[in-house]
Amino acid sequence: MASVNACRLCGSADLRIVYEGPIRAGGADSGTVDGYRVLHCNACAVEFLDPFPDNLEAYYEGEQYWEDHHGPLDVDKLWAKHGPEQRGWFYEVGLAALRGKRLADFGSGIGIFLDLARNTAAETVGVELAAHFREHVEGRGHHFVASPAELADASQDVIVSFDTLEHVPLPADFLAEMYRVLAADGVAYIGVPNQQDFLKALVPDYLPFFYHLSHVYYFSAESLRRLLAEAGFQDIAVSFVHKYDLNNLVAWAHDRKGVGTVGSPVFDQFTEDSFRQNLERQGIASHILVSALKRGAAK
Repeated sequence: MASVNACRLCGSADLRIVYEGPIRAGGADSGTVDGYRVLHCNACAVEFLDPFPDNLEAYYEGEQYWEDHHGPLDVDKLWAKHGPEQRGWFYEVGLAALRGKRLADFGSGIGIFLDLARNTAAETVGVELAAHFREHVEGRGHHFVASPAELADASQDVIVSFDTLEHVPLPADFLAEMYRVLAADGVAYIGVPNQQDFLKALVPDYLPFFYHLSHVYYFSAESLRRLLAEAGFQDIAVSFVHKYDLNNLVAWAHDRKGVGTVGSPVFDQFTEDSFRQNLERQGIASHILVSALKRGAAK
């Protein structure tokens, strides 16, 4: 692993250090590792881990990544753990966008989003480096490919990719493959952690948790728009999604450790909704959601 003096996306040398210290090693309770910093590119607004971990694709292909982040491989436990957040993404995309469409999920994992869309979309395909999930995904009635290179040009109407782009060593290439695979007038939906997450400013102890050994990029709305436009996408729309409840903020402030979304005996649904909606309105929620169109030929 070697440090760099130029942006990994745009090549600019106009960089500044935004964080230097321990970062999360794996899952929520995995502890931290040292020797890393996070650089911000003033030219394209992306942030990235430095030095960059080696052999990331091989790490994602095997079982080690999943065990480091989720414990022993158990698809039922993975569904239980990640089902609620995938239902959230499914709600954000909406049934109308998927009905009767050919759908691919880039970074599908065990295929939770595909399971949710199975009775709505016309076809479903999981794109996932971890080929050990093939049997499970295909057994659920979906197609499976280990690489987008296995998909034909213009073969999908909708592509989704959630909590994946921040892991990808070459995000421009990843988006270029999305664009190639989309049919004319197809739409891509991409969700990533938000570089402007409000907790970073409120709770300094959140930083070693937010920065993550396998999250090698940290995107802002500006950097995502730029990347998607460079890949050829048009009509790029940005919104914000907050995944965690108000009790999680209280836990971070009080205990310096989050609880995710577990509900609260104090805050009612109106309070929770107001909290979430205000973070999303200000663009400081936990996640960014973009939709982007591959325009067909002019008629």
